[in-house]
Amino acid sequence: MVSIRRKLGDRFAYLGGLPTAEVYAAAYKAIGVPVYSSAVFNFIPKTAMDFYRALASGDENTTNALLDRFLLPIWKFAIAARATR
Repeated sequence: MVSIRRKLGDRFAYLGGLPTAEVYAAAYKAIGVPVYSSAVFNFIPKTAMDFYRALASGDENTTNALLDRFLLPIWKFAIAARATR
């Protein structure tokens, strides 16, 4: 990802669509790649907006709290549901 970011510069962005985008959002932000969306916006849009606002402002306490309380349980549920197919 770092080499792609270096090559594309500001033209590179991550547009997620899975309910796991938040798990990787801080890592993308750390290399300068904006993260714009997640499937979580479909289920808990206020929480998703709170997460991305906190991420943009560097508020790690809020991003970690939202991940632990809301977003990781959704991710774990999605993985468990997929495993039962």
